[in-house]
Amino acid sequence: FFYLESQQMIIKALYSLGRMEEAEELCRKILIQDKFERWPVQLGKIYFNLGLVLLNRLNGNSAAPFYKAIAYLSRDPDNKVLLPSYHQLSMIYRDNNQLDSALRYAALAFRLSRDSVRYNNVDFIAPATNYQDLLVRKGMYRAAQDVLRLLQIRQYDLKVNSIFYPETARKINYLEHLRYNQKTRFITLVIIL
Repeated sequence: FFYLESQQMIIKALYSLGRMEEAEELCRKILIQDKFERWPVQLGKIYFNLGLVLLNRLNGNSAAPFYKAIAYLSRDPDNKVLLPSYHQLSMIYRDNNQLDSALRYAALAFRLSRDSVRYNNVDFIAPATNYQDLLVRKGMYRAAQDVLRLLQIRQYDLKVNSIFYPETARKINYLEHLRYNQKTRFITLVIIL
């Protein structure tokens, strides 16, 4: 367990330093071994990190590590990496214009971020924005409007909390940017229709 956790920190450090080849090599070295099956969440996190490295390194859309991550992480859904795994798969499919698959994983990420107490309002924003965008693309405007309302409520809660918790205020600028982009896309689609 501690070996996997420490290796995960090393992989994240290599990733943040831009040393993608070394991070990929370390991930693969760990995953080749079969003695870590007792710690599925940690293995899921390694697969998730491998997926991020491959996306960044190859500029590709390799979904396989994310599928493996979800398979391991689903054994213990009380972890924070399951949501980003669903979200990343949705983004991969969205970028490849496979909207049905993208919508399926976006819905899973949205529901998990909305319903689980494990995630806070900041964790909710990106999956909800992606889900709302995909609903609009698929022509499901009523559902998109419902998601947009919930998104606005959560963003308002974030602003209120930033008054009392200043570390949250830094994230508000990013959220304002997302909201502006979201509103612009929605208005553009309405005009086109």
